[in-house]
Amino acid sequence: MCEKINIACAKCDETFTENKFFGAHVRFKHGYKAQDYYDKYIAVDGDGICVVCGKECKFFALSQGYAKTCSNTCAQLNPATRKKIESTNIKKYGVKAPAMSKKIQAKTKATNMERYGVEVPYQLESIKNKGIDTVKEKYGVDNVFQLDNVKEKSKETMLDKYGVELNILRPEVKEHIKRSKRKTKYPEFIDRLKLKNVTYLGTEDSYIHDDCIRSYQCGYCDKIFDTDTTMAYDVQCGCLRRRSKGEWEINEWLTSLGYVVKQSEFMRDDEGRLEIDLTIYLENGTKVGIEYCGLCWHSELYRPREYHKRKLDAAIASGIRLLQIFEDEWLTSKELVKSMILSIIGDVSVTKIGARKCKLIKFDKTPKDFINDNHIQGNVNGKHSYGLLHNDEIVAVIVFGKNRYSSGWECLRFCNKQGYTILGGFSRLLKAFIKEIEPDLITSYADLRLFTGNVYLSNGFKLMGHKNVGYFYLPPGCSERLNRMKFQKHKLKNMTSYSSDKTEHEIMLTEGYVRLYDAGQATYIWKNNT
Repeated sequence: MCEKINIACAKCDETFTENKFFGAHVRFKHGYKAQDYYDKYIAVDGDGICVVCGKECKFFALSQGYAKTCSNTCAQLNPATRKKIESTNIKKYGVKAPAMSKKIQAKTKATNMERYGVEVPYQLESIKNKGIDTVKEKYGVDNVFQLDNVKEKSKETMLDKYGVELNILRPEVKEHIKRSKRKTKYPEFIDRLKLKNVTYLGTEDSYIHDDCIRSYQCGYCDKIFDTDTTMAYDVQCGCLRRRSKGEWEINEWLTSLGYVVKQSEFMRDDEGRLEIDLTIYLENGTKVGIEYCGLCWHSELYRPREYHKRKLDAAIASGIRLLQIFEDEWLTSKELVKSMILSIIGDVSVTKIGARKCKLIKFDKTPKDFINDNHIQGNVNGKHSYGLLHNDEIVAVIVFGKNRYSSGWECLRFCNKQGYTILGGFSRLLKAFIKEIEPDLITSYADLRLFTGNVYLSNGFKLMGHKNVGYFYLPPGCSERLNRMKFQKHKLKNMTSYSSDKTEHEIMLTEGYVRLYDAGQATYIWKNNT
């Protein structure tokens, strides 16, 4: 059937009702090609130019004119087309795209599980390897973006289209990422505020999309306060801020010993100002900082993940030996903490004995009581334990065991008796182990919140690197630190809020448990070069 139209020729005013007669008239009566006639008499500004990329578009016919876009790719990016597609999807599925529908997502996962045994086909090693093999066969690399020409072409395309080399540098992409993160983190944000007894007075939509001052209400004093942060640890009323009892006790104890102690001194790093609770000024010009970390106030509810590491790095840069003491360590092991502080500052009350004046022994089993009394991290079971005796009294112990994470041996514990410093003690005990066992490799880890690791460097170990900050879990009420290994996701299935879609962290937050981060660990390795 011929297309019915009603159009008059711009050249002679003759009218036509069928497109084929109009086209023939233009061609044979006036000598125009259809496209030339259209361009001269019918086209408007913008015709023939892609609405997405600005390239030339295909001409169809006199009745249709030009395509709106130059390719299928641009057609999908056409705002009008996208709006129409989104409108249709919203009517059919209730969302802008079918893949956003929870029902379709669940159906897709179920189909994949039935067919392939995984929720996403690319989780199959066979499919991963097939993709890698195909690329390797064609280009000789595992990923095409390893090719220099592809990298350069990608950069050129990005620069040509958007003025930046990487997509992530585009302002709109940065903004999209920021909003997406807020949307993902909103439930966790609310859970953390509940644990702090704080109520967010805004809406979820405002939290995600608005960069503005937000209002909160404190559950302790009912005060409504404002802040522009979107991070739960920064939302604080201030009504509970005060110096802790433990900090005052340490200050009074050191002052009673005659030390010059100053409270609330500040350091600076690239991000701003950092406070040290107590700074001890020694006669030799050195400074020792003590940070008393209340479990609740130094948890993720009030402190960011890298807080303790950042403070340690700033102290090192400022020439300060920083000791970060957790609240429960002071409450349960006060005398041991005091002994550590006195040893660090070189107090005259610390008894110093040369290792050569001590008797070397090997224990039949790990001296559990001595380690619990003299090492802040408590006992650990090992395979080989050695000690030093002075006047028939144990004054130093070292424990070795098979490496928990890799091959070789691990130095699990070393400690002196409270109130003692055994000069050369670590060296003598280490040599005893090396002489007997002849190990090829020994690894040890230093908790940087408490120790510097210098004893390893002075005894032939090499610093291999630093681990990311670790963490403990605090139960509701923040009364104690719990080892995170007890709360790996596969061990949480009996918890009421367990879901395979949730992470370990999300489940624990819902249950009222929060993380307390440390300052990281340093890894040291000794190798037998003989």
